[in-house]
Amino acid sequence: MSFESYFRACSYAMVACGVLALAVGGGVGPLLALAFAAVLGLSWRLSETRWQLSERAGMVVVLLALPAFYLDWSIQRAGAQDAAAQVYAGVSALVHFTLLLSSIKLLQVKSDRDWLFLYLISFFEVLLAAGLSASPTFLLSLGLYVFTALLAVVCFELRKSSRVVPQAASRLLVANKPGLLRRSRAGKNSKGARALRRLPLAAACLFLAIFGLALPIFLITPRAAENTLSVPGGAASSGFTGFSDRVTLGDIGRL
Repeated sequence: MSFESYFRACSYAMVACGVLALAVGGGVGPLLALAFAAVLGLSWRLSETRWQLSERAGMVVVLLALPAFYLDWSIQRAGAQDAAAQVYAGVSALVHFTLLLSSIKLLQVKSDRDWLFLYLISFFEVLLAAGLSASPTFLLSLGLYVFTALLAVVCFELRKSSRVVPQAASRLLVANKPGLLRRSRAGKNSKGARALRRLPLAAACLFLAIFGLALPIFLITPRAAENTLSVPGGAASSGFTGFSDRVTLGDIGRL
């Protein structure tokens, strides 16, 4: 596998894990998840071919998608029965819009700016999933996303630096020697292949360091036992200070 294919696989894994986090949080249904998986597969097949969308065509499709986002939000909001359903309708329309943006970017010719845009969209999807879910299983999808994100960002920096650093001063950049990234006919691993195998190890070390620092903060920080986007205003508006309209004698009322 060449470094370019390796980088693209890591980036696609990061984008897929962002959608997986949304699926775990309940923001994406099975059919929509399968449709996005099909877009990922199609984008992989069309990479480096003339069938990809140009940057101008991708921008036109994004501008045409803005009215569709507003229409989707209006239809879902009109069918909402209460305030909580209206909030969920807005979140659902936002999820659909982010998936559409990701699909357009995946199908077009991608520069460094487009890859960064895909990374930011996937990060935003994880934030949406964190607000939709209070399930402990979300931690598994979050851990998988962080690992793939670290691996993709490391590969992105190697790929970007290999184009600006002189070859004589870039012996550590595996992207600068694509010929070393293929296995020999005898089946022996080249130096480039060994360097590629070190990248997941480096990402795993960063992953353990991040979670080692974040886990104590997570355990100390107070948090609600419900998802943030379940009611208008978040979990903080689940209680109000004042008198209740129902009083039980001998019992202490809940504020």
